[in-house]
Amino acid sequence: MKIDLKSMKNKPQANNNAASEAAAIDPNLLRELEGKAEQFRGKDEKELIDEVRRMGLRERAAGNLDDNKLDSIAGMLSPMLNAEQQQQMQSLLKQLKGI
Repeated sequence: MKIDLKSMKNKPQANNNAASEAAAIDPNLLRELEGKAEQFRGKDEKELIDEVRRMGLRERAAGNLDDNKLDSIAGMLSPMLNAEQQQQMQSLLKQLKGI
């Protein structure tokens, strides 16, 4: 799953609710995500998804990641993903949200 967060910093966002929320993500969170993306370089897709799931569950349990933040992150990442990856992301979001 190739994700380029650096290019998203300067990319204009579409005019929709998820994109508007994504644009409002804390710059510190964006830097943290970029660091995590670098850590994931070279991992296969299953390892990546499993690690993201663990991180998400840990952050949810700590009260640091609510549904709105998940939706914001998804809105930011979605344009960088192909259709299959977007489906996987939606599945992961449902798991993290407990839907």
